[in-house]
Amino acid sequence: MVDDDALILEAVADMLTARDYQVTKAMDGLEALEQFRGNPFDLAIVDVVLPKIDGHELCRLIRQDERGRLLPIIAFTALGPQDVAKLPGLSADAYVAKGPLTVVFPNILDAIKSVQSSRRGRQSPQRIFGFEGFRSRQIVSELFALNQYRQRLVHSLSEVVIELDTHAKILSANLMALRVLGRSEAEVTGLVFTDLLTPGDRAVFEGFLSQTSRDSLETAAATEVRLADGEHRLLCRPVLDNGEILGFLVTTGA
Repeated sequence: MVDDDALILEAVADMLTARDYQVTKAMDGLEALEQFRGNPFDLAIVDVVLPKIDGHELCRLIRQDERGRLLPIIAFTALGPQDVAKLPGLSADAYVAKGPLTVVFPNILDAIKSVQSSRRGRQSPQRIFGFEGFRSRQIVSELFALNQYRQRLVHSLSEVVIELDTHAKILSANLMALRVLGRSEAEVTGLVFTDLLTPGDRAVFEGFLSQTSRDSLETAAATEVRLADGEHRLLCRPVLDNGEILGFLVTTGA
């Protein structure tokens, strides 16, 4: 189960554990993807609005994996049906609305029983739980729509754009970046960026990371590194918010 609300995550996990389910927890999309790659799961419960990699992208990446094509996925969301309908890549097998835990618990259990009783891929009625009279929070819908627009905009650029988290793991790479790297989105997401560099540039980049961790305000300038092919130069700069490093942005070099 992946949810960035610690209270909900722990409460639902405890409820499922009490019913003899073994639950692995994650609080962001990247952590969930790494858990999926390292463990054979029978079911995934995925919040849609998540840090690092949102639930929509997470589901797309899981479905690109051979094991993930038939994995039952339950989308657990505060978004309304009208918002979910705009995300065909979500490809969940059931949808459960967020709400009071006393209502959520039976809905999640019903959703689990529903997806476990039928094979993925067979035509069946859409399984939706808890959306009767549901009103999505407008600010959540608006922020999610803005994020989706930003992702489409970045993917359309003719420049390389790679987004890293604070540990230099790749969160996203636009189409141009995937062409330059010669890898698929699923292969790139979650990789440590230093693994893509020449040995000499790995040391340069690791020094850059060390410097930014010591004093981010003094490292507004980008550092230039080369990919392992030796042909492509890229610029990496920290993304700052009030002096705090939120991650790193890698773009085409000069």
